[in-house]
Amino acid sequence: MSKMTIPVKQWMRRPEVGNLQDALKVLLERCILLVNDERVRPRLPDALQREMVEQTYGRASRKKG
Repeated sequence: MSKMTIPVKQWMRRPEVGNLQDALKVLLERCILLVNDERVRPRLPDALQREMVEQTYGRASRKKG
């Protein structure tokens, strides 16, 4: 398991943000995250992938369910 440094602030760029995004991706793939939001959930993986490239904590990474 990778460590996560907190707090994470919007638009932060760090390798640790990539660790968080990896976890978010797994939760989305397993239908654990945003289960009841069929409007946003299908679009979130693509938005999250764009942020993962730059390891940026942006809008997709901080989307709340």
